[in-house]
Amino acid sequence: MNRQAEAAAIRRLEAEYTPATERFELEDWIAGQLFDTYHDIHEGHSILFRFREAVLLYVPTTELINVTVLVGKNVVEHCVLLSQFLQKNYGVSRLGNKADIEMALMLSEHDFELMAMQIVEDLVTWYDKVSCVKDVLARRGLLTKTEENL
Repeated sequence: MNRQAEAAAIRRLEAEYTPATERFELEDWIAGQLFDTYHDIHEGHSILFRFREAVLLYVPTTELINVTVLVGKNVVEHCVLLSQFLQKNYGVSRLGNKADIEMALMLSEHDFELMAMQIVEDLVTWYDKVSCVKDVLARRGLLTKTEENL
């Protein structure tokens, strides 16, 4: 799929889904996805979420969170691999496969909320930087009015 087709698909998704613009909504969504993955509730398909001008995709089978933002005609992406996050913070490589949890790591609802806050901090920091770049490009006239509103 080329970049323009990806941009068109993202615009279609933006039109279909009402954006959740509050940080706490994003935290709740991520905490829910982590909880479902831990308890093997997911059906294996990808789940989409809208945060401001970004589209988030969670892939439970790979435990990957992908964030996509349009900057003009370009698609800018950021990925969070839960395996790296979990290894760094909890010493385990997967959330959904309890066989990997060697020390019988028991997670509570509060643990998922804490994980979500940490992940959202990373995502919002990245999103704010991309928004800053987009604003600078718009001020310098490097984006058309149509591209600014994407």
